[in-house]
Amino acid sequence: GDGNNMVHSWLRIAAVVPFEFVCVCPPGFEPDPETVKHAQAAGVSSISIEHDPMVGVKGADVIYSDVWASMGQKEEAEARMKAFQGYQVNDAMMAQAGSGTKF
Repeated sequence: GDGNNMVHSWLRIAAVVPFEFVCVCPPGFEPDPETVKHAQAAGVSSISIEHDPMVGVKGADVIYSDVWASMGQKEEAEARMKAFQGYQVNDAMMAQAGSGTKF
């Protein structure tokens, strides 16, 4: 999903709770670089940003998704729908992740 709101919350959690966090998003929709740096600097979790959703979900235990157009971005909904084509969680993506993956 979009690299804001919920992704920033996950990054803050990753700074204190150890887990592997992969943010999968289209180019141009990455989380705030300072928030990413802060989480990485904590050295608690493995944190990466991936633009290819099939690469990003490979081996995932959990897939979490957010909306493509957050509050206050409804006027961008059509452009975001185009940018996020291929990022919808579907059967192919779940198969790539693995049989035990939770969504």
